[in-house]
Amino acid sequence: PRKPRQEIGIAVAGPVANVVLAALVGALLYHFGLLVNFRQPVLSGDALLPSLFWANVYLALFNLIPAYPLDGGRILRGWLAARMDYLEATRKAVAVGQFFAFVFIFVGLFSDWWLILIGVFVYAGAASEERLTLLQSALEHIRLEDVMLTEFQALAPSDSLTDALQRALHSLQDDFPVVSEGRVVGVITKARLLTAIHREGWNNSVQAVMSRRFESAQPNDTLAAAFKKFSLRGLSIIPVIQEDRLVGIVTPQNLLHSVALLSRQGSAEFDFLRRS
Repeated sequence: PRKPRQEIGIAVAGPVANVVLAALVGALLYHFGLLVNFRQPVLSGDALLPSLFWANVYLALFNLIPAYPLDGGRILRGWLAARMDYLEATRKAVAVGQFFAFVFIFVGLFSDWWLILIGVFVYAGAASEERLTLLQSALEHIRLEDVMLTEFQALAPSDSLTDALQRALHSLQDDFPVVSEGRVVGVITKARLLTAIHREGWNNSVQAVMSRRFESAQPNDTLAAAFKKFSLRGLSIIPVIQEDRLVGIVTPQNLLHSVALLSRQGSAEFDFLRRS
């Protein structure tokens, strides 16, 4: 989530769940009179309830450490994001997280090697999250009109499945918009096409097997919005429509290829990625 309150709410949920579980198990320990084990930290397979109690206590406390990307670090990032730019808030939270990572590693050198391992994972996780946030910010500044495919093939509703398969065989396109009188009326994917041929033979038309429910986009939509549609809805093609006319298409492969090219050629949107 890009809203600070939402991120804080989601991050707090984990430690709260641990506290609730610890409280419930603590009530059981009190009920069964296991006060000795209840008071003494113990993690043992021979003492299941006390182990469950202390495991949840430890998890709640550990995750509240403001070491991004732990829950405490996400709470910190949300608090900072309410007071400054989201990207800058991420950088500050990552810096704090990496500081704690070095503390874990240093302390682990003189005590427990597990702390060294935890420190390495926290450091790597913080760096990875920062890169993802930077990439997300870049994608929010690139428009589909800059990367959409404008040279593509479309099918007509009256085309046969044989025609559709021939188009798929003789082009690099796997999925096609279906256009009637300049307007998109559906889409057909290669998987849907092959399934229809296998089940119903070659005699059907594209209109009979095309999907009439599809997502479209505008040329000024961002790459971030397109990636979100692909990931959330499991799409393989999005027609780009302007004033009810098809002006392009985008596919996951097309967008990934475009992002790679833009980052290599040093586009303005990716300049700060290089500096970072």
